[in-house]
Amino acid sequence: MSMKYYIITLLIYTNVAQAEIYKCVDSSGKTSFSDKVCLDSSKKEIIDYKKQDWTIRLKAKKPSDIEITKIESKKNKTLISYKYINNKDSNEFIRLANKLSNKNVKLLKLTKIAPGKKGKAEILVSNEENKLFNK
Repeated sequence: MSMKYYIITLLIYTNVAQAEIYKCVDSSGKTSFSDKVCLDSSKKEIIDYKKQDWTIRLKAKKPSDIEITKIESKKNKTLISYKYINNKDSNEFIRLANKLSNKNVKLLKLTKIAPGKKGKAEILVSNEENKLFNK
């Protein structure tokens, strides 16, 4: 293969690997994050998540039924409060926080789902060891 084709192939694969996240704000002020372009009626901002904090990627990749209500970061700890509709999505969200942050995740609070209401949870993401597993 000639050098010309090698360079073209390399450029194509490099562009495919660079994913973008779109921050969309609709007319009512609701903010959403997606890997797809915003609707024409939405105000949009393209976020290069490789340069962003892992919490930006968490917002973009979270299960759709998870509603993040608060993210508070201090030093090397991040406290995240969220609402959930089912346990499967909550568990997936916790695993995603662990994967994206590459830190330990502790479930601090959990309010069970009541009829007609969402459950509430709070997790702490940090480098601290989980003392439950220490001997």
